[in-house]
Amino acid sequence: MNKSSQPSGIFSWTLGKQILAGFVAVLAILSLLGVTAIMNLNEIRDKFEGLLQATQVERYAYLTILDEKNYLLEGKEEIHQSALNNMNVILAALDKIDATSDDQNLLNHSKTARTGTNEYRKGYDAGVKALQANEAAVQLMIKNGLKVAELAENQYQIEPSNAALGVWVTALEIMRHEKEERIHADRKHYSSMLELRKKLEGYFNQLDPSRIDRSVNEARTATD
Repeated sequence: MNKSSQPSGIFSWTLGKQILAGFVAVLAILSLLGVTAIMNLNEIRDKFEGLLQATQVERYAYLTILDEKNYLLEGKEEIHQSALNNMNVILAALDKIDATSDDQNLLNHSKTARTGTNEYRKGYDAGVKALQANEAAVQLMIKNGLKVAELAENQYQIEPSNAALGVWVTALEIMRHEKEERIHADRKHYSSMLELRKKLEGYFNQLDPSRIDRSVNEARTATD
């Protein structure tokens, strides 16, 4: 019995050592895989964050373009500020990409996007300032156009004449072309305004050839 049981005990001890050795080996492999997995996870996370920021850049670029179109339609200052804020978000996202990613391709795109965003911002600011200046000029044109028409009407009431009537009709016609030019952005209306201006000057000269009439001179100044 004892002799027959001894091999069983040795076998059991050997098997136990084998299981223990196998368990240790598995732990070692798992540990190695764990370290590798953590390293890979960090790399993937960095790239994912970079891609997330890249998606943010794309999204806010579209929002900026949308704000630009809305500003052209409505001219509201809050829309202008929204576009500027969008560009700030884009630049912040590009900063995050540069700080967290080691993907050279992504970094190259970031550099290109940053240059494009800064150039777009300069152009956008210049465009908004031009639109604001144009709007101020349009309001001045409308104000002075109405002034010319009013002066012509008053002149006609004081001394009815074809020249006074011509000033009034021509001033209104110029204002109509000015409105059409703004709506349709068709420069033929601007050309018509220039031709009508010559016609208007002719009527002024008929009314006041010596250029001493105060009302007519005010109309001349408003026209200029």
